[in-house]
Amino acid sequence: MVSVCMAVFNGDQFLKRQLDSILVQLSENDEIVIVDDASNDETIAVVESFHDSRIHVMRNAINIGPLKSFERALAEAKGDYIFFADQDDYWLPNKVETVVASFVNSKALAIVTDAKVVNSREDLVYESYSQWRNSGPGLLKNFYKNTFLGCCMAIRKECKEFLLPFPPFAYMHDRWIGLACTAVGTVSFLPQQLLIYHRHEKTVTKMQRSGVGQIIKLRFFLFLSLLSASPRLLYWRKKYSAAA
Repeated sequence: MVSVCMAVFNGDQFLKRQLDSILVQLSENDEIVIVDDASNDETIAVVESFHDSRIHVMRNAINIGPLKSFERALAEAKGDYIFFADQDDYWLPNKVETVVASFVNSKALAIVTDAKVVNSREDLVYESYSQWRNSGPGLLKNFYKNTFLGCCMAIRKECKEFLLPFPPFAYMHDRWIGLACTAVGTVSFLPQQLLIYHRHEKTVTKMQRSGVGQIIKLRFFLFLSLLSASPRLLYWRKKYSAAA
């Protein structure tokens, strides 16, 4: 079973296309878990227009941000393999099949794919996000410069045991998930571009480099997140090492 976790907020402009691209790849037993972060546009109407029992929607009473919204979605996900998706991208046809096959053929706890990057006019900006970002595995590498991109990530259901609850100092879900999975086991980066990563004026996360002060602040919070969660991460690292 596959679960897809989405946190949405005022996403009516692109959400239908994204859901179309995901649903066509899912079986009747799979699910999309959507947490709406108190949208005030037509986002819920777009979701309800699908009349698809595989879509499960939870609505936040107030806006709590993407980190806590993704945490809520992950807590509800029931799949053996759990994907993360943004509201404004769209998946290429073989994404689910390729990632699931990678899980079956490896012991990776998490898999990160590549993506094509387009701008608000749908012009190709980067053929490969991974090459532009120099993406790859490694705890120190990704602590220094994050290359985990949530919309490109999927995890095994067992990861929920050490990922949840998210640490109070975690900044974004993808950085926490990527670093925690790296601390416990193996994270595999695939070279295939399996989605279109859409950057536009309403995008929550930006691709520009942060200022020095912001970088120091983010790394400090990452350190606190890993430190606060270190007992459970070490426990599960020993457990998975013994199983391997």
